[in-house]
Amino acid sequence: MSDDYYVDPSGDNSNSGTTLCEPWKTITYALSRATGTAGNQAIIHVAEGTYSTGETFPIRMKDYVNLLGAGADETVIDASGNSTSVILFWGVGDSIIEGFTIQEGRGYRYGNRRYGGGILSVNSSPTIRRNTLYRNRAQWGGGIYMLNSYPIIEDNILTENIASVGGAIFGEGNSTYKINNNTIANNESRNPYPVIIFRGGSYSIFKNNLINNNIGGAMLFADSRADIGNNTIAYNSSNSKDYADGITSINSVMQIANCIIWNNGDDLLGCDGRVWYSDIEDGDSGAGNISADPQFVGGSPFDYHLSYGSPCIDTGLDIGWRYWGGNPDMGAFEYQEPIKVTSNGVPRMRYVLGCIPVHPVEGTPVGDPAEIIGDDLGGANEYENLWRISRWDINDQAYHRYDEVDDPDVPPVAPGISYWVIQDYMSSPDPTVGAVGYDLVEGWSKKSYYCIALDPPQCGKRSVIQTGNPFNFPIVWGDNYIFNGVESLSIENAANTGWLNSYYAYTWNGNEYIPVDLTGTINSWQGFWVEILIPNMKLCFVPVQAKTLVESSATGGKKNFTEDSWFLELSVTSVSGEYKDTYNGVGIKPEARMRLDIYDALEFTPPLENYVQLYFPHDNPSDILNYWPKSPYKYTYDYHNSKGSFQLWKFEVYSTINNTDFMLTLPNISSIPDSFEILLQDEDKATKVDLRQEGKYNFNSENGIRHFLLISKRKK
Repeated sequence: MSDDYYVDPSGDNSNSGTTLCEPWKTITYALSRATGTAGNQAIIHVAEGTYSTGETFPIRMKDYVNLLGAGADETVIDASGNSTSVILFWGVGDSIIEGFTIQEGRGYRYGNRRYGGGILSVNSSPTIRRNTLYRNRAQWGGGIYMLNSYPIIEDNILTENIASVGGAIFGEGNSTYKINNNTIANNESRNPYPVIIFRGGSYSIFKNNLINNNIGGAMLFADSRADIGNNTIAYNSSNSKDYADGITSINSVMQIANCIIWNNGDDLLGCDGRVWYSDIEDGDSGAGNISADPQFVGGSPFDYHLSYGSPCIDTGLDIGWRYWGGNPDMGAFEYQEPIKVTSNGVPRMRYVLGCIPVHPVEGTPVGDPAEIIGDDLGGANEYENLWRISRWDINDQAYHRYDEVDDPDVPPVAPGISYWVIQDYMSSPDPTVGAVGYDLVEGWSKKSYYCIALDPPQCGKRSVIQTGNPFNFPIVWGDNYIFNGVESLSIENAANTGWLNSYYAYTWNGNEYIPVDLTGTINSWQGFWVEILIPNMKLCFVPVQAKTLVESSATGGKKNFTEDSWFLELSVTSVSGEYKDTYNGVGIKPEARMRLDIYDALEFTPPLENYVQLYFPHDNPSDILNYWPKSPYKYTYDYHNSKGSFQLWKFEVYSTINNTDFMLTLPNISSIPDSFEILLQDEDKATKVDLRQEGKYNFNSENGIRHFLLISKRKK
């Protein structure tokens, strides 16, 4: 579990700091106030902006207090004008820093040297993740310096950092370093030493890193141990004949496998007999080694992914790390051959909520919708021979539409992100859409999950997110989980903890919304909505195919209900059958509350010109008995606590079609225990009916909104 605190440049240090709407102003103050334990860590959520004035540098991290930014492109910690490090871990046991640009540090002075321009870690075990360390300087360790530490350094970018020794990273002492999936590029060591140095009894694991275009050479290991696998080390240059441009080993025990070491001048020094299944330009010997052009994708900026036909594809050694294809590839980036994926179901002039199941642009993780749709996207004339692609923006509380006049573009296409798609282009009643890219199924079936970042909620704004199933097979919603940067929780536990509004996902079947509960199915590439309450959340999909398809999860169905736990389905349909709202209901549970709880499901307005909606209104401040101030919206499921013999639900039926005859039915009323009377009161007509006897209720929409009360009474 964790406690959450908030920082925003527009905040005030006199605020409580415990809600999005009352943030503190500075990171320094937040760290002075926040406390955590091993069993209850603290998370400080830092909003986008630049943090410099008002901060005290170095910013000192604490045990069990984690610092999560809004993303390295959005949240900057700038130590300009301060002659010290930006971030300091000193005797810190367990702490995370994630999602920042950390820049313009000048190193922490100790004795006659400055250490760790960006980050200094001494006797600590930090996790440094998804940050950019940029233009930091020191004498030792321009980007990061570590002594007697046990860090995890993953998914970072270290660039344009400078030091006399170890321009990017310097680690020494009795330490273990896990360094994975980083880009370490364009750093510089001014003295004749490489930009990455480990020495003095340290043990390092280097996995899937790109190390390129550094001045001073790439890596030096002295009196240490290292396992180096699946790295791309290219275009680095040394200042000294004593060190290789690539990897230098001095009195060290090393294993190097599945690496591409290319165009560095002198690739290896002191590594004889310890390199296997790698592509080395110098032709160093070793089992499985080759010396052939790796055939990078290239271009500008230079792309180090492998092109089709590269000799590094499927020629690596299985060293126990995940990979695609028949065998591991050499280098930091596994190759996936683009696959054409065809998806059905975009009928003319009907909205589809779906996600693109592939990376549409070769060699990149996200793409342009035009790569799929071509030049037939939106313009000035709505729906005129075009496709329209829309996505909800939390900050603007409005839809952004791709490639339309005076409208911000939607985010780039990526698996797991969903969009509204509508077309007036193909005349076929059910045309197909083809996309060429990297199919997630092959790429992720060997992994345990696929995660996407969820847009962070904003103060006072509804935080519903469009996401979708990234796989080409159905999944069970409750099998997935939420990661908050520190811990992972199941969907159910995330809802119980307050990370999610409820445990439902909300899908669209072309006619109406369907709340999907923990046992419900989300079809392949199907889009859905989810509401989050906390920033820095990631939704992680587990690639396990649903064994049984459950179209609806109206949490009722034909279950065996009890006196204290049942759910009554409500359905409203026009007599003509053209308009309907099926997935609604009321229920009781011992653990439910009379206010909002995880069992209550949101109501969404259909993207149709004409429709009918049944909902429970909790958004009217004048209606004191039914108003929910912390979540003032309309709901499609409304649960009450099972205490008491009498329950009353207020609901409304809204229709855009005036003077139309409708029928209210209760499909599963026979499953409700016989000890309950179920009554309906028509507030507009002042009539009351026994629904057990009548089974339905007919009414006219009149001028739009009809008002009802549903009553359950235990029989004496």
